Amino acid sequence: MADYEIIDFVLVKGASTRAVKEELKEMGAIWVASLTGWLIPADQSEEVEELLKNARPLTRKETDRNDNMATYNEEIKKRGGKRIDHLELVDYSENSFIVYGKTTPHKDKLKDMKGRWNASLGGYIFSNRHKKDVQAYVDEANEEK
Repeated sequence: MADYEIIDFVLVKGASTRAVKEELKEMGAIWVASLTGWLIPADQSEEVEELLKNARPLTRKETDRNDNMATYNEEIKKRGGKRIDHLELVDYSENSFIVYGKTTPHKDKLKDMKGRWNASLGGYIFSNRHKKDVQAYVDEANEEK
């Protein structure tokens, strides 16, 4: 008898999943950032499809955020999937921005400036209230490189 079990999963992707992420979690779905989608047990795919059909449409703010992330992800693809070796500030939403790139040497300063690490986004997220100061720091850090 085998000491393992093979479980079929379905990958669910798309902007409309953001509106129902809590329901997806309750159904046992797991967010996989590297796949930018939700893994759900295959036997629940019909329930998830019904949930997504009835999901509220994304707000303009959410749509803009997805567009900004898509732009950043396209930049990463152009580099052959390689992360940037400097700091880069990217607008995330109407009220926030993200600092990407080689952030590890700067993590304490980014935290001190009120940044919060977001693993699923791969960067430090900030309120736009801090944009001027963070932009100055990013520019200075990139000049030193």
